[in-house]
Amino acid sequence: MPKIARINSGFTLLELIVVIVIIGVASSIAVVEMGKRRERTVFMGEVRRIATTLKWARQNAVMERVDYSFYTETDLDGIPYYWLEREGIPVDDAVFLPAGYEVSESAIAFFPRGYSNGGEILVTDEKGHEAVLTIDPVLGGVKVGR
Repeated sequence: MPKIARINSGFTLLELIVVIVIIGVASSIAVVEMGKRRERTVFMGEVRRIATTLKWARQNAVMERVDYSFYTETDLDGIPYYWLEREGIPVDDAVFLPAGYEVSESAIAFFPRGYSNGGEILVTDEKGHEAVLTIDPVLGGVKVGR
């Protein structure tokens, strides 16, 4: 009587466990990276909000033919904030940044012909994120750098 070859089909328990462990490790790495990206996205959102305010000030200085100024400071609790002035009069309420952020104190002026006094504004947070807003003195343009 001839022997019938036994066909092994399927996976062993050990192979399944190894695959599940690999998937688990890959998933945990992906979750950590997604959290870091989210933090960076929130930080850059705040930086872009400041850049948009600066651009708005320059645009209005040109359109209205008046001086606009942008100021940053830190309150007594260490929380940074910024505000705009139109010919020395505050345009709106100050905007506070989230706790843990730091902003270099600065005063940027935009003039009716489109130029500014120029400068840089450094924005950092407690997680180590950093961005620099550079204001061109000749054209008054605002660039965001890391």
